[in-house]
Amino acid sequence: MADRSDMVLATGVGVAGVVTGAAVVAALHRLVKGPPADCSQAGNSGGVVAGVPYLERMRGGAQPQEAVPMVVLFHSLGATPKGYEKALSNIGRARLILPEGPYPGAGGGHKWWELGVKAAVEDDPEGAAAQWEGTADRIGEFLRQIVQCRPTIGEPIVTGSSQGGEMSLLMASTHPRRVRAGVAVSSYLLGPFWSSRMAPTVMIHGTGDTTVPYAWAKSYAQEMIARGAHLAFEPYDSVGHAVTKPMSRRWMELVRAEVGATWGEMAA
Repeated sequence: MADRSDMVLATGVGVAGVVTGAAVVAALHRLVKGPPADCSQAGNSGGVVAGVPYLERMRGGAQPQEAVPMVVLFHSLGATPKGYEKALSNIGRARLILPEGPYPGAGGGHKWWELGVKAAVEDDPEGAAAQWEGTADRIGEFLRQIVQCRPTIGEPIVTGSSQGGEMSLLMASTHPRRVRAGVAVSSYLLGPFWSSRMAPTVMIHGTGDTTVPYAWAKSYAQEMIARGAHLAFEPYDSVGHAVTKPMSRRWMELVRAEVGATWGEMAA
């Protein structure tokens, strides 16, 4: 499991200026726990790391060879990384990583697990939990390796909406030392994965959501906060499961703030 030495090392590299990805990889290999990452298929626009296909897009004028904060954006159910490549355009100088879910969906899209969260809870909680656990293990290893393969300051910021938001909650809860912070939109976490030791996370949820029931998300957040988790819950007026403009603006603000805080820690 990765530790805070990742951030200390990447900070030193960043202060020194623009460096090559190979230099960062070589340095990280000396400090990151676990075997060295296989970066042979990791390129400037994406590739495959730990068996996970992904796209990479730069934000804020950053260049691929720079050590910058990393934002990992998980797509929603049935979507694709390509469909999200223009998302989070105003988050500052950062690297946007868009991994692909392991389960095929309709129309060429992908899913992180087969069932939507409501059906998972009501129809097959045990089977769903097993799929969620498998995905958590797979993406946990992806996060461990991707920060070695791509020049990175600190741990990744994870985010997404709907099933992508659930992925963010899942990774923040199951691999908190590999996640700097999470922003989860319109999402809920299955009970077996609730953890008060989760990475700091903000949940954004529409009050009219019945696809991922608002009452479920609020109850989960209240329970985690009562247990001492670094979790905040922000409700917004909504009709159904749609992400409204105020929710979208707040989503961007929160991710941008975490990117800025990462740069601030480097400069301190």
